[in-house]
Amino acid sequence: MTPLVRLIKSSYFFCFYLSCFLFISCCKSDRPGELQLCSVPPPQPNETFATIVDPKEVIFMMHAIQTVYNQIPDLAGYSKIETINCRAFSNEEQQHIDSRMLVDIERGNGNPWAYVYQNNMDPNDLLIAIRGTESIMEWIKDFEVNKVSFVSFSGQRKNVKVENGFFSIYKNIRAELFAILQHHKPSRLRISGHSLGGALATLLTYDIALSAPKIKPILFTYGNPHTGDQNFVNAIKQISIKNAVRLTFVVNIKDIIPKLPPTLFGYESIPFSNYRLCFDAGNIIQNHVLYELALRKLFNQ
Repeated sequence: MTPLVRLIKSSYFFCFYLSCFLFISCCKSDRPGELQLCSVPPPQPNETFATIVDPKEVIFMMHAIQTVYNQIPDLAGYSKIETINCRAFSNEEQQHIDSRMLVDIERGNGNPWAYVYQNNMDPNDLLIAIRGTESIMEWIKDFEVNKVSFVSFSGQRKNVKVENGFFSIYKNIRAELFAILQHHKPSRLRISGHSLGGALATLLTYDIALSAPKIKPILFTYGNPHTGDQNFVNAIKQISIKNAVRLTFVVNIKDIIPKLPPTLFGYESIPFSNYRLCFDAGNIIQNHVLYELALRKLFNQ
């Protein structure tokens, strides 16, 4: 890394740390659960937003993730058939994961990372819900936000770069997920993820398109961070077009996590198939956490 790049990164993160500290210190609400909905600006010319969403499905898929956070696998019409946990990371794997993220993951060892649900009426209908980490602070990244080439479960190396830590965590759980898919061969598969779980869900959806293309997953993410470079964004767009994969990225415009890691370091947001909403719960953490509550309020559910 050149001294100039190091200086730019250091300056950026100093400002970012300071702004987050001030925001959390000064703007914390005494009653964060009483969030306020706010207006959404029109999309930019390069943005294509989902014009039609099913409110019940969008809420249901976020609620599925909440069952993982709560460790209560109770989802109407579905039964949990598998629990996905992280195995211990090797020393080599740990080198690719942000230290704050590792602490947060290790603190939650033994907690479910994802649930796999099966429809009670149709055994070929599966749902995978993937949670994020419990703490927001691991998203305030170290100065190094390295990218790595994506290698699919089937061994295909593509000319796309993804965040190294996200990919390391994804590889930790993907063998178990693909074993489940290969066993059940679902005719309908919905994948849902919040926060870091949204990044993992996006990587899984892309991997399925490469490694098990007969499966056509339906993806919902909430507060999904930047996951890869422009080539990755283009690849996600192509699987949506060529593989008939339905993608919905739900983003609160008051949530800072979908803006990280910064585009300054070669990351890009996915500017299509988004559902943008606006809610303000009074602080930076609640603006990232309260998607289900906000969606229920928005759609009067």
